[in-house]
Amino acid sequence: RPRLAAQLIALALIVFGVLIRPNAIAAAPLLITYAVWPQQFHWKRAALLYAPLAVALYAIMQIVYYGALDASRQHPLHSIAVFDLGGITSFSGENAFPVSWQPAELETLRSRCYDAAYWNVYWNGNCKFVMAKLEGEQDIFGTPALTRAWTNAVLAHPVAYLQHRLAFFRTFLFGRHLAMWSEDIDRAPATVFQDRPAFMMLKTVHDWLQPTPLFRIATWLLACLLLLVPAWRRRASPEGAFLFGVCGSAALYALSYLPLGVASEFRYVYWTVLASVVGLIVSLLPASPGRTATTPR
Repeated sequence: RPRLAAQLIALALIVFGVLIRPNAIAAAPLLITYAVWPQQFHWKRAALLYAPLAVALYAIMQIVYYGALDASRQHPLHSIAVFDLGGITSFSGENAFPVSWQPAELETLRSRCYDAAYWNVYWNGNCKFVMAKLEGEQDIFGTPALTRAWTNAVLAHPVAYLQHRLAFFRTFLFGRHLAMWSEDIDRAPATVFQDRPAFMMLKTVHDWLQPTPLFRIATWLLACLLLLVPAWRRRASPEGAFLFGVCGSAALYALSYLPLGVASEFRYVYWTVLASVVGLIVSLLPASPGRTATTPR
């Protein structure tokens, strides 16, 4: 009974996590598989259940968001589409948006709008004319017309799309990202809590560590992937199942930003960091007695 209760709580928390961060759908199926079968990892079972669990989680999102909560649709996938269309326009030199631009606007889109780290350049700043037209003048954002434009652009310029996505993911993995907000918004660029020694000490440690690999997303993704090597040899044990469920899902979560990411910030890989640290501890534990080293029962 205690184990069943723990499993139900774990499943509820996983679903709650997906509701908070929808792109966790890419990682949650593997974690659900571990929560249900924590004693050993069967890769065939995990592979067969992956797609059905992902579809079920997507259905739960629709029911909770737009049924139970009656939330207004903000079309987050179309934010990704705008970012991709901007990237394709920049790398291909051709207008990928389903609207026409003034010559000066098109030249700005080609040369000065694209930022491989953030999508919000199309919502504010010198390039806010993009969303002003898509949302205001043409009323295309949130309609099937934008989805069709994205599909047509990817099919017409697959190389430009890959260049854009790889440029973003390279920045995501190796760039120096915001990890701790310390600026006083009301008195910028002053620092908040300057009169609190504990906070200022924390900021000093943060500023010292931020240039190091500890604050590079690639470090933690690589750590999770490397921990899957001993996990494979111990997949018949609870320790191996834990490593696959936790580190495997954390790696999938970080990798989901390759096709779905629109911004690069360190907070997006907190789960990957936590999974790497805990996974390292579990990988150093001795093998469970009575378990074979390689083959699940």
